[in-house]
Amino acid sequence: MKAVMKAVIRWFRVVSPPAWSIVLALIFYLIIEGFRQYTLTLDAAVETRKFGDVQSGIVVVLAAAYGAFRGIAFHPASRDDYLNWLALTPWRFPQPLPLGPVQLVAQDLVFLGLFEVLVFDATLFRFLLALVPAVFLFVVCSSWAVCVWHTGPRVAAYQMGFALGATLWVSSWSYLAAGGCAIATYLLCARRLGQSFQAFPWESNRPKRQSEGQAHLPSFRLLSATKEEADLGWAFETLGPRRAERLPLQDRLLLSGLVGWWALAITACLPVEIVRPLAALVSIGFGAFHCVGQVGLYIKTHLPPISFLGRLTTGRWLIPSYDVAILPIVYFVVAVGMGTFLTLPGVDWPVRYVVPVVLTLYLVATNWLIPDLERWRLTCETRISPWRYGMASNQYEQL
Repeated sequence: MKAVMKAVIRWFRVVSPPAWSIVLALIFYLIIEGFRQYTLTLDAAVETRKFGDVQSGIVVVLAAAYGAFRGIAFHPASRDDYLNWLALTPWRFPQPLPLGPVQLVAQDLVFLGLFEVLVFDATLFRFLLALVPAVFLFVVCSSWAVCVWHTGPRVAAYQMGFALGATLWVSSWSYLAAGGCAIATYLLCARRLGQSFQAFPWESNRPKRQSEGQAHLPSFRLLSATKEEADLGWAFETLGPRRAERLPLQDRLLLSGLVGWWALAITACLPVEIVRPLAALVSIGFGAFHCVGQVGLYIKTHLPPISFLGRLTTGRWLIPSYDVAILPIVYFVVAVGMGTFLTLPGVDWPVRYVVPVVLTLYLVATNWLIPDLERWRLTCETRISPWRYGMASNQYEQL
């Protein structure tokens, strides 16, 4: 009997999350269950239903968390040491991965069965019966798409992203069609994941020989990117070995379209009464966050050649080579104005399509017309910010 139990435990441990996370999830679930049982003794139907809904939400969140764990935790791209070691071994796809499978296995069905048992007495049992595995598969495929994007080819990752958005969009008008679309999306994502592993070791992880004859494996981290070093100042940061490179234009445009496509899918799943009042708020919040981050990246260390008063005095209202970096401000104002006007209650426009279109146009414009950071710093009229490097703690900054 003990041998059988040990075999079952070993079988489960192949894909099981850390023990502490399982215990923590069970404790939280049992606390809500205790409150629900207490309301049953008081014949408080409304409170009982509320606690039951909270329990159902917890199960859905647990299914999503388990899907993210299964999609990323066992992928070599999430661990530098694991990836670098694996690149030096004779492992090749479709051999089993040493630390556990990335693809779904039989143990996952058991975990999904446990989630289904936890919602067995829920009010919306039939709905949750299909929602729990759907959320799990959706999160797993999304995690695979992120991994494939980081390991290549990125075109396959974009295909997976658009397919996932299509599944979400179809679910807004037909659950049956969404089920078929989810199956097709899962098959597509599994195939693209396998094709990614067939190209292992990936280009950014291939061992390269240094002059000393020692193997050098560049860092390749997915879950926690290494922190960028402090700016060294011109021209040290320009000539230094670690230059922050921008994504190629094709990737930036595809990501802009993907964000717009997902915005369309999400707004399609929400009632118009919620989309309409939130449209302006979301557009302002997202636009402000993106605008501040984009403009700050350019002008935090490089000031305009003349001050604002100097512009007024000399009549140089615009300095094209420098002002191109602050174009996101103009795009932000235009996008917010369009989004707010077109979503007013008195304006008869299809709100579900206006918000994604405005968002996509804003992202495409900011990515298409603004030059790369390194190119802008080398070609624009600018002054190095004295206060940015005045309190330098680095000898290169002091220079």
